[in-house]
Amino acid sequence: MASYDHKSPPESNAGSKYFNINQCKSFKITLAASKALTRFTDGGQVVGATGVAGFPCGEVIVVNKSDKQIEVFDGDNAGAANAFQMDNNDSFTFRGQTSTAGLSAKNITDDDAVTIYIRAQFFSDNPAR
Repeated sequence: MASYDHKSPPESNAGSKYFNINQCKSFKITLAASKALTRFTDGGQVVGATGVAGFPCGEVIVVNKSDKQIEVFDGDNAGAANAFQMDNNDSFTFRGQTSTAGLSAKNITDDDAVTIYIRAQFFSDNPAR
């Protein structure tokens, strides 16, 4: 069994039985003004809103630091009955995703454009092999 020398960390995955398959990325997203829905992808964006490029992932962590209440939707379920409501300082992990494009959100407090944060990752834990 190969050992790991903390004084000389590997510089690549070559020759290693372990490598990081959990590619992660963080994004800052500006939700559109006027309570318009913002998709977490470049396609279908509302003018004036910024999003992400449909980053592939298995789960998305949404962090609301907007000082507003927001609603988050998965898939094409953008009706009020399907909303996941998040207060300021709430965070939630949406699992079972294939990319960030599966989610969308809107500010429901007022007509301001607001900023939220997301982290896309394939899984929360290191899988057993």
